[in-house]
Amino acid sequence: MPGAGPIPDGWNCAETTKVDLDGNGWPDVFVIFARTAPASGDPWLARIVLTGGPTYEIGFTADVDEARSMIRGHVDVDRDGRDDVLVELGHGASTEIVGVFGLGKNGLVQAAYQDGTKARLLFAGSVRHGAAVECRSQSGRAELVMRGISNYTADDQWDWSESVYTWSSKVLVLSSQRKGVIKVPHPFDPPPNEDAFWSFRCFGVDLY
Repeated sequence: MPGAGPIPDGWNCAETTKVDLDGNGWPDVFVIFARTAPASGDPWLARIVLTGGPTYEIGFTADVDEARSMIRGHVDVDRDGRDDVLVELGHGASTEIVGVFGLGKNGLVQAAYQDGTKARLLFAGSVRHGAAVECRSQSGRAELVMRGISNYTADDQWDWSESVYTWSSKVLVLSSQRKGVIKVPHPFDPPPNEDAFWSFRCFGVDLY
């Protein structure tokens, strides 16, 4: 893609997209590079080339097939007026993990928790377990909600949990947690409002 910059030695350009990462109304270039041979350090590299400014790069970890499309969409997850890029970091038999990449105070960053651990947002699932991610605004404040559910305890019972985070720049700050039980009339009946537990919904971007 024009404007993506040179490919670093030892890397292959895996994917590019245009997205307004700095919120100035002009599309910037977001690039993912994959290592072409085993080496120390992160196996993947993300780069942003800002239309009216500098270029930033960060390494990251992902366990995906390079042939797959890793860029799953872009959306302003924390409502700071700048788009963020959703990147697939891994997948299981029935689940997917995405990370959030955006422009922070000092350049390109991958969203993380307060302890510095990179945020790996799990969603989807099977007929017996599910995980979901929801972005929402409460009283003008952006929140990210992570839910999990399963019926392993009993065939007619779904155990669920929910963690709510607020944003501080690109850091997720835990705000509240709760859990509960949903009883269903018959064994293996799905819980009500299935989308709340088997989806990724973020301000108009829906992943399933």
